[in-house]
Amino acid sequence: MKQVALIELAKLLKIKPAQAVYCLSLPLGKQVNQGDLIAQKKTLLGRKKVLAPVDGWLYKLEADTGQLILTDSLEVKDENQLGKKLNQGVVEVKTKKDNKESESATKTKSSSIKTIFGWGQARGKLVHFKAKLGLKDLKPEWENKIVWAEGLSDPGVVFKADVLDLAGLIIKTNDDVASDWQDRSEASEIAVLFIDDKTSLTKLVGKKIKLDGQAGTIDEV
Repeated sequence: MKQVALIELAKLLKIKPAQAVYCLSLPLGKQVNQGDLIAQKKTLLGRKKVLAPVDGWLYKLEADTGQLILTDSLEVKDENQLGKKLNQGVVEVKTKKDNKESESATKTKSSSIKTIFGWGQARGKLVHFKAKLGLKDLKPEWENKIVWAEGLSDPGVVFKADVLDLAGLIIKTNDDVASDWQDRSEASEIAVLFIDDKTSLTKLVGKKIKLDGQAGTIDEV
């Protein structure tokens, strides 16, 4: 597997590197042909578009720089991982084993849950709000925390959470509701992950987690 192109997505769209993921038109792991639309941003005059400069695979988006890497192929291992996390919408949740005899970071207990889509990255203690989250429910003491809620009662919640400096949101929802957010996501910098409405994260409540909305991962740290 070789890198065939490095696209300065953040610079081309004139956005912050962390916002680049919001503008992707295709998920990572997809094969593209030269000239295919791979990212776009709404502007007052229409849309600013970025096209694939060569044939290849959308391999990785660097969150710190906003650079998109295209490769000539995908290794089988990578393709399987990307298929699970992106194409099939599966997020992997890992928690530390209650085993004092082992200090190995690789000894984790993991399970899979269904995720719809998400964006951004965050770290913070997980708090559970046991109802749909509304504008009046957001609390200043949630600053730097990740809130898991049973849904959203108002779309403005995401933007107010951003202003209050919440680290991230994990929202139970369904495909229809989540799809409404795909056009709004670039307006917010807070990390958000929409998960299946039957999913439970109870075992992670009160623990510090790492949330990666783009990759669809939740890890205890």
